Amino acid sequence: PISENVEPKFDDEIDLGIIFKFIFRNKILIGFVTFLSVIISTLYVSTFKKIYKGEFQVVLNQKVEGSVNINPSLGSLVGLASGNANDLKTEVGILKSPSVLMPIFEYVLSNKKKDNPNFELVFNGWQKNNFNISLEPGTSILNISYKDEDKELIIPVLKRITSIYLEYSGRNKREN
Repeated sequence: PISENVEPKFDDEIDLGIIFKFIFRNKILIGFVTFLSVIISTLYVSTFKKIYKGEFQVVLNQKVEGSVNINPSLGSLVGLASGNANDLKTEVGILKSPSVLMPIFEYVLSNKKKDNPNFELVFNGWQKNNFNISLEPGTSILNISYKDEDKELIIPVLKRITSIYLEYSGRNKREN
């Protein structure tokens, strides 16, 4: 006779005794794998070169004379948008351009060649890997960061970026 009231038994409890017995039985293997993992990961991490990073922020002042102080989304609906977002993106694009960054690249290249005369560096790779110039979303704050393996180059490069930016923004004001 088959009983219809038989409910399957589920054991939801974890028996920690079984786990501790397993660990105790395999302690040598677990210890060896742990030791080997620590040694391999230490050797792997020690092969990495240290990379240093410096950064600063600039508030871009985009005042358009005669513009109406209005919510940009409402202004775009009515046709009164001043184009500040495009002006900021254009300024960021100009600051990323080779004509602005080339003197900094040449400075970095000459400093690297002092230590290693055979050192080669390509502008596009250097700009892509070492520079980050970006605009904070929804603001007029420009984030500029530079990273390099040579700790001594970070501050001079950031100072040169600052002076080039000041020269560029001063030139724009004079032209306007």
